[in-house]
Amino acid sequence: MSDHALEVFDRAERNSDGDLVVTEDDGVMEHETNLTKLFQPGKRKTGNVEMLVIEARLADENPDKDRNPAFPVNSDVADEALERIEAEGLDPAWLQGPSNGSY
Repeated sequence: MSDHALEVFDRAERNSDGDLVVTEDDGVMEHETNLTKLFQPGKRKTGNVEMLVIEARLADENPDKDRNPAFPVNSDVADEALERIEAEGLDPAWLQGPSNGSY
């Protein structure tokens, strides 16, 4: 790995979703690069409880619609989201998994 690549990791910080992110300013604008997603692609994760609730509503309203639900980033987020989702009589979209539709 080049020295520049290692330097980028040294400047990276964790965001609210727990991902390792580095922000660089090229003189015109700031660019944010999510190193976690860049080097570890996989399931979507979020720390946004509202997003998890909305995805549960959408999965309930449109069970045949294509989807790729986000998973809670940690157990605190999962607990808060589950409380709100279950209060609406819904199931979490992340437990239902991706749809069987085509993408």
